[in-house]
Amino acid sequence: MSYYLRNMSACALIYPSPQNPVGVPASKRPSLNRFRIVASILALACCLRLGLFLVVAPHPERFSTPDAYDPLGRNFAEVFGAARAGELFELGLERTPGYPLLIHSIYAIVGVAPAVVVLVQIAFGVATVWLTYLAGLRLFDRQAAWLAALALAVDPISTIMTNYLQPEA
Repeated sequence: MSYYLRNMSACALIYPSPQNPVGVPASKRPSLNRFRIVASILALACCLRLGLFLVVAPHPERFSTPDAYDPLGRNFAEVFGAARAGELFELGLERTPGYPLLIHSIYAIVGVAPAVVVLVQIAFGVATVWLTYLAGLRLFDRQAAWLAALALAVDPISTIMTNYLQPEA
């Protein structure tokens, strides 16, 4: 009985209980401060990208560049389908079909709305900041992960390119 009582505190840290419902050792559970730091970095990344989006949104012509992917997304079947001639087909030969397929899928769901594609890209951009944090955490330590995520969150090129209809976003 004394063995059980001596090791009861260790068992409570490992097995689920009302005090520890997930059954994770206390030493392995992330603290609330660590979560707040990561959440703050993700919120900063989201605010910067959405802030730029709100500046650019009244001018939808700024979403695209002259060699835009928008026509490829609008006419995906014509560009990458059976058609073998035309200006769009020639443009499609210079591009991989993955990003135009994403644009086409979004347009099929919500209609032709470049702003929605940019909002999806913003979500991908913030997710990339999160994945950068996870990679830094796995490869280095917590401080390196925070710095890497923060660097990507405030990177001007990443923030700007997220608001273009380009696969580099």
